[in-house]
Amino acid sequence: LSRGLGDVYKRQDFDPSEYVTVPEGWSCKRLADCTVDGNISYGIVQPGQYDESGIPIIRVNNVNNGQLDLKDVLKVSPAIEKKYARTRLKGGEVLLTLVGSTGQSFVAPQELAGWNVPRAIAVIRADEEVGADWINICLQSKETMHFLNVRANTTVQKTLNLKDVQDIPILIPPKGVKESIESTVLSLSEKIELNRQTNQTLEHIAQALFKCWFVDFEPTRAKIIAKEKGANTAIQELAAQAIICGAITLEQLEAMTENLETTLQQAINEKLSQANQTPINTEQLKTTAALFPNELVDSELGEIPEGWEVNPMGNYLEIKRGGSPRPIKEYIVEDGLPWTKIADATKEPSPFLFRTKEYIKEEGLKKTVLLKKGSLILSNSATPGLPKFLELDACIHDGWLHFPKKQLFSDLYLYQLFLKIRKELVAQGNGSVFTNLKTDILKSKVVVAPNQMVISKFDETISLAFNKLKENCKETNTLVEIRDALLPKLLSGELSVSSD
Repeated sequence: LSRGLGDVYKRQDFDPSEYVTVPEGWSCKRLADCTVDGNISYGIVQPGQYDESGIPIIRVNNVNNGQLDLKDVLKVSPAIEKKYARTRLKGGEVLLTLVGSTGQSFVAPQELAGWNVPRAIAVIRADEEVGADWINICLQSKETMHFLNVRANTTVQKTLNLKDVQDIPILIPPKGVKESIESTVLSLSEKIELNRQTNQTLEHIAQALFKCWFVDFEPTRAKIIAKEKGANTAIQELAAQAIICGAITLEQLEAMTENLETTLQQAINEKLSQANQTPINTEQLKTTAALFPNELVDSELGEIPEGWEVNPMGNYLEIKRGGSPRPIKEYIVEDGLPWTKIADATKEPSPFLFRTKEYIKEEGLKKTVLLKKGSLILSNSATPGLPKFLELDACIHDGWLHFPKKQLFSDLYLYQLFLKIRKELVAQGNGSVFTNLKTDILKSKVVVAPNQMVISKFDETISLAFNKLKENCKETNTLVEIRDALLPKLLSGELSVSSD
């Protein structure tokens, strides 16, 4: 990468309008000429080790299709970060990935103020007249993608040079047209982002419920705590109900000293009275709480609810690999059976896989397997341990596992279980290039096995949220398709918008 200042690399004979179609009445500038000081910089070259008290930075792995994912954030020491104050974020900058998944861009939200970036990300400070939103819109155009792709260096991994980034052509329409295009594109992007945030919340609800019931065994622990306080069976049930609906925590239950029954009932009533805050009513709550035992017993995985089991996962489900016809190129067609590869799933941030990039001939069925819509699959190579639900009938690559026969475990339960044990599974995998999750690893993985009624109640409790999540994903996919179809037409002038 070249650091460079805008004017250093500016060539007098470079005309950005030669690389794009400029509609009549529009102009075209280099990206560097659309910044506050003609300068585009990359960030910290050597971040060093993680520093818990350090400054967080946005890395390429935190960007997925232009969306931020802050689950795994690196923090660098203040001493290192201080040397790169030029790329310290204030919020409102355009960030562009330069290495690996190149060409992804987004406008830094205000909550990232004080954060920084590594060498693999460029910081673009737009001038007020052009604006960060407009630059980000232009960076997402097909012409910009082509401009960058033909200039990317792929000696080790795909890399963009700052010199080329500074030369990116930015179309400048008349003010009214620009504002109308921005309004159209941003309204779609805002709805997409709102759906993403809603889905993130719904996924967290499901994960939290799974952890509460099947990892921490909180309903059972609540009954034990109440029992130790001298409470009768009815009050023990109330304690479990309060935990299940999220009215109290175990710590709050531990701290209760008197009027236990009244306090618990008030907490439950208040929680259930909050509209849309819980998917469970009073009768369902009672039924659910009654499914949990009031004792914990020892097992090889530690304490578990009485009556539950600990066994290898292979005791409860059949595990099969997908298959790949060889040589695969001879089977790829434009219109055939959907062909699911690992790359299809890693591009989908949701639990669902709605489309595939490639299709294969029906003859390929001799070497692979065709699964029905709704099937749960699990990646076993490249990006192992990633569960997905197929939302179309599709064949699966041999990089996927599937589960033709199941006892006890449901698909919704398995999906959450795979998320919970993913790191443990990956740690056991092996491979010369990629980590491989062999079927034997999954079969021999020892897990807690609740009774069938608890798993059925779990499915019933989260199904509404999961269905809502799926519908949001479908809507988001439609909105993305609309936005991506509109953008080139708007930027080429083929589709006009009102400038009133």
